[in-house]
Amino acid sequence: MVSILKPFFFRMRLRRLTLIAQKTQWTTTSTETTKNVAVSKNNAITEKYAQKLKEKAEREGYASIDELKAKILKRHHRQTTPDLPAQVKSLDKILRMEKILSQDMETICQLWTEYHAAKIACISDTLSADAYKKLFKRGQEFPMFVIPLTHPTGLEFYILQFQYHQCFFTSLLEYKTFAAESQPLLVLTYYIDLMDTKGVVLMHGEIGKPNILSKENAKYLVRWLREFYLDGEDKCEDNKSKWNLVVKFNREPNNFEYSELVNVIKEEK
Repeated sequence: MVSILKPFFFRMRLRRLTLIAQKTQWTTTSTETTKNVAVSKNNAITEKYAQKLKEKAEREGYASIDELKAKILKRHHRQTTPDLPAQVKSLDKILRMEKILSQDMETICQLWTEYHAAKIACISDTLSADAYKKLFKRGQEFPMFVIPLTHPTGLEFYILQFQYHQCFFTSLLEYKTFAAESQPLLVLTYYIDLMDTKGVVLMHGEIGKPNILSKENAKYLVRWLREFYLDGEDKCEDNKSKWNLVVKFNREPNNFEYSELVNVIKEEK
C-alpha cells in the first residue's frame, strides 16, 4: 500500500500539466459529420420555436431575433469556461451557441445527451449549477480518489485526478506497470459556459481506448465519481462514509483501506 500510493500521489501531481497537454488532444477529434448533425438538429429546434423566440425578443425590447441572439452571444463570450488547455475545444466549437442559448435548460440537456448517444468513444453528463459548484470545490481541495471496476477476473482500480474543470482517470495497474509513462483512459471536461444563464453545466467525456475501457464502464466511473464527491454532510451516516473515504484517501493515503471502499460500493449496487 505505502509503496504504491505515496509515490503515485506526488508523481501524478508533478505530471498534471504534461498529461493535460498530451491527452486532451482526444477532445479535438470530433468530425465534421458530427458537427453537421448538431447543426441540423439545432436548425429544426429553431424553426419549431421561432414564434416563441420572436415573442421573447419583442418582450425584451429587441427589434429582431438576430438582435436577441447577438445579445445572448455577447453575454456568453464573457462566461466561457476558463482554465482549460488550449487543445480542448471550447463549447462553441461543439455546439451552435446562437441556437443553444435560446433554449431552456431541459432542451439543452436533451440535445447534449442526444449529441453523445451514438458516439462510441464519448460520454456525457449534465449537472445543476449548485451540484457542479460543490463538485468543483471538493475536487480542488481533494483532487484524487480511486474507483474499482469489476471484471470477470477480479477488480481493477482506476485513480482519478481533478485539474480545474477537467478530471482524468488512469488505470492504477497501468501506473504500477509503466509509472510515468501511464496514460489516462478517460478525460472529463466540464463546460461552465451556461452555468449562470441556464443553471446547467455540461460534461463531455473522451474515452482514450474504447477497446480497453468500454462506454458502459466509463459511465460507471462517472456515476461513482458523483456518488463520492457529491455526498453531502446532511445525509445519513451511511452516505457520509463515502465522502469521508475521499478525504481519507487525500489526507491519510497510508491508512486508506481498499476493502472499505469496495464494501461501500457493493452495498449500494
